[in-house]
Amino acid sequence: MTRWKLSIKLEALSASVRDALLQAGRLGYAGVELCARGVLAPDQLSQTGRRDLLHRVRAAGLSIAAIYCPLRHGLDVVDHLEARVERLRKTLALAYDLGAGRVIAYVGQVPESADDPRRRWMREALHTLSRFGERIGSVLLIEAGTEPPGVLRAFLQELPESALGVCFDPAPFLLRGIAPERALQELAPLIGYVYAQDARRGRPDRPGQAVPVGAGDLDWLQFLGTLESIGYRGWVTVRLTEGAGPDAAAQALGFLRSVGG
Repeated sequence: MTRWKLSIKLEALSASVRDALLQAGRLGYAGVELCARGVLAPDQLSQTGRRDLLHRVRAAGLSIAAIYCPLRHGLDVVDHLEARVERLRKTLALAYDLGAGRVIAYVGQVPESADDPRRRWMREALHTLSRFGERIGSVLLIEAGTEPPGVLRAFLQELPESALGVCFDPAPFLLRGIAPERALQELAPLIGYVYAQDARRGRPDRPGQAVPVGAGDLDWLQFLGTLESIGYRGWVTVRLTEGAGPDAAAQALGFLRSVGG
């Protein structure tokens, strides 16, 4: 798969950051996505710690594709909203320091009604974060899939800043009965990052669920063809469950290389 750079979420590998980096490098990944929690939280990483982490990443032959910022609630919840905005702001700064320049976050479902106060809260918070990102050189990429792609696109187009975009995962769209290829085309101008994750559609005897790449109902040849047709040339990051291990990571990488040409 030479069209895109392949990375993996680091927590899918070993519990040790050092060992997980070495595993990712040995498996043949070009990069890793870090999660801004625990020892990798912005408040836990001093400038010396950031330089040491970056050295370890480079020594493993890797780059940092992005940093994921987990939030207990989205930006559509007003309680403690400023604390979540500050957490995202610190993660944007961490992403810049580590050379990634990309932060992924689920910020809540965009309300369709223009009169919904949650839409205003989200817009104001994202405006603040986007302006900060523009100043320092980092982009906030919103996880898509819980709202119709047209709703998300229209909402983001209300914000004139350039430091906002979309992180696209085909699995949530597949589970909601939306063709991922159609959603890709609709969101194409905004997509700044892509997850590789599959899903099995629900049946009367089985609920739908996200599964590793190649183990679900996604037509990967069609999906990757659409990705190429919209001109995407960024990271494609394997999304596995935490602790899935190196065998699962190797299988995912092999599958993507086999279907990606």
